[in-house]
Amino acid sequence: SQVNTPDTDSSCESDEAGKASGEDGKEAQSVGETTETESDNKQTESLDPMEVEQITTSQSEAEEAGNSGEEVRCTSDNGSSNSSSSQSDGTSSSSETPHGGGGGMRSSVQGSSSRRGRIETRIAVAGQRGLIRVVSLVKLRNLFTLMGCGDSINELKLHPRDSNLLLSASKDNSLRLWNLATRRCVVIFGGLQGHRDEVLSCDFDLQAKYILSCGMDHSIKMWSLEAEGVEKTIQLSYSYKDTKPFPVLNQHFPIFSTRSIHRNYVDCVRWFGNFVLSKSCENKIFCWKPNLTVKKSSDIPDQSEVLHSFDYGNCDIWYMRFAVSPSFDAIAAGNQI
Repeated sequence: SQVNTPDTDSSCESDEAGKASGEDGKEAQSVGETTETESDNKQTESLDPMEVEQITTSQSEAEEAGNSGEEVRCTSDNGSSNSSSSQSDGTSSSSETPHGGGGGMRSSVQGSSSRRGRIETRIAVAGQRGLIRVVSLVKLRNLFTLMGCGDSINELKLHPRDSNLLLSASKDNSLRLWNLATRRCVVIFGGLQGHRDEVLSCDFDLQAKYILSCGMDHSIKMWSLEAEGVEKTIQLSYSYKDTKPFPVLNQHFPIFSTRSIHRNYVDCVRWFGNFVLSKSCENKIFCWKPNLTVKKSSDIPDQSEVLHSFDYGNCDIWYMRFAVSPSFDAIAAGNQI
């Protein structure tokens, strides 16, 4: 009888061939990963340094959120933020909150499903023609133009908590609140009890509840963003989709107005906590506190208390701004020397 012995040499050769093919597959996979990494590095090197830093931060935050299920929040320079929450299936849903979103001044692509998140910074400029131009600092071109002011624009201020809201002070005796995300005028502050001459300066308080304005009528006025109809109109400006023109709110009544602080043009006003800093062509900056107590239901409060005056010389010319440091421990002002 014959005994069939296994072909040891052929079996060894097949095992070695299988191992070789497995190693070739691993090498091919490794080469593929290396090629993808090199491609990503080349694309990253072609971007600006600022873009690279912002994109890298967005990627790491998105990956951490995909692993832990936490919320990714991308914060802009002025405190606004966009949020995207990671879902359980590995994808992500990105949303821009109406208040605090970056759609107007900044935009970003977020979420773990996106390999790159790019933040675009924009700047708003205005002047003598009464036009507000929003310019991209990345693309170096004008993105859109807001029209509606009746005369020259003297100052622009961004909302401290919602970078989509922009306030303009105009020579047409009014202030206008704009929504940059929807590119429409929302509220006009002025009219019956508004300024009687051109508005030179304006400012938001840190809590975004009040607006200060001053002008060539020697008056300083305070407007409420929580007044009846104002807050509702701001919210409506994000969701309004009717074919009819947007119903712009005309706010005629400030909650405070005084002419007792200065005797000349008031060309700069700033919030200082709950106090107010204001300047005219008198070589002084006054720090004062408004009294919002209403004596009669039909009267607008006009009582104030001057707490201190900062004296400095050679600045008896108007339209000279001053600035307050972010920590509120210093004031900087120019003069005519």
